[in-house]
Amino acid sequence: MGRTLQELTQGQVPRTVDDLDALYKKIEKLGRWGWNPIEKIKKKVSSEVFTVYLGMDMITKYQAGGWFYVLTPDGSIVPYISDALTQLELHEIEETFCQRYSILPELADFTETECIHAPMNVLLFEDILSPNDKRLRHYNKEERIRIFKEFSEVIKQLDAQSEQVWGKEAPEEGFAGLLRYIEKHY
Repeated sequence: MGRTLQELTQGQVPRTVDDLDALYKKIEKLGRWGWNPIEKIKKKVSSEVFTVYLGMDMITKYQAGGWFYVLTPDGSIVPYISDALTQLELHEIEETFCQRYSILPELADFTETECIHAPMNVLLFEDILSPNDKRLRHYNKEERIRIFKEFSEVIKQLDAQSEQVWGKEAPEEGFAGLLRYIEKHY
């Protein structure tokens, strides 16, 4: 089963952003040292703790740079985002998040060792006109430009939807929903 919320918080329900930060640091330590820390964390904690970890990671990255930043720095959490959004009852955001698969189906292929972030980085950061990722080479220039525009629109939608619940002006500095999730699953 893995470490539970009760174990990691020593029986003290997290009620503030500072409590969440302390919990996040404890969870993060479980994945330190070695390859693929997200998989190490997933194996060592309960599903509720993993959802809390993903929620903290998404919210802090969102606050630092929007969904663009949630999706691209290393991409390791991306395969788990949809489920975490569902668990956190953020259904509208989850639905928008999944729209990007219809724009570029290659984004749904989690079997590649480079994982999902490689094509996203190509589309969002690197030269869209001559992609290095083999999964994108079959698209011509016009298709890549269309995909980039559609994907950018999805990112804008995600940012607009998320600002209401994760923005720094939202209740509990954007962490109210995560605190409710913890209280419900404690």
